[in-house]
Amino acid sequence: MLKWLRNLFGSKKEKPDERLTYDPTNVQVKDLRKGAFLDYDLQTWEVKAQYEYDWGDRYFTFEFLLATVEEKRFLHYEEDDGELECTLTEKIRVSSIDADIPEEIHRNGTPPKEITHKGITYYKEEEGTARFRDVDTRNWEKVVSWSYYDEAEKHVLSIEQWGETEFEAAVGLVVDESEFSNIILP
Repeated sequence: MLKWLRNLFGSKKEKPDERLTYDPTNVQVKDLRKGAFLDYDLQTWEVKAQYEYDWGDRYFTFEFLLATVEEKRFLHYEEDDGELECTLTEKIRVSSIDADIPEEIHRNGTPPKEITHKGITYYKEEEGTARFRDVDTRNWEKVVSWSYYDEAEKHVLSIEQWGETEFEAAVGLVVDESEFSNIILP
C-alpha cells in the first residue's frame, strides 16, 4: 500500500545525491533526475524539477515535476520492501474539493476523514510533517501533508499545508513503474 506522505515520492533511505551510479542497461524510475526524459501514456515527458522530502529518522521521499508542452504532472515513488510504488498526480485548487477544508484544518488540525471529489470517495490514510526542498537549493520549508485513497487504492488525493494559510491539493492515480518507458538520463 502506498504511503502517500512518507511516500510523497519515493521512499529511500539515501538521498538522491548519494545515488552516484545506476545501471545504464536497466534505467528505472528511481534513477530519474532533472533533465531526464521518459515516455508515459503515449507522450514524452521531461523531468523539469526534482524535490526531496525529509520525514525524519533518515526517511526521505522524492517527487519529480514532469512536463509536456501542454501538461504538468507530479511523479511520486516509494520503495516498500523492495517494490516500487508510484503515483502520478496533477495540482488542483483546494476549493474544487471543498472550500471549507482550510477552515476545517484550522479548526480541527486536520481535514475530513472522507472526501468526495468528482464522484470518487477518498479515505484519509496518512498524515505527516516533513521538511521539503527543491534539490537545486539548500532551502528547506515545512509542509504538513494528508493523503487519501479510494477504496480500490487506484485513485489518490493529497492536501498540503504550507505555513499558516497556504494550501495545495493534487489528485491522480496509482501507477505501475512498468507504465514508464524509454527513460533517458541527462
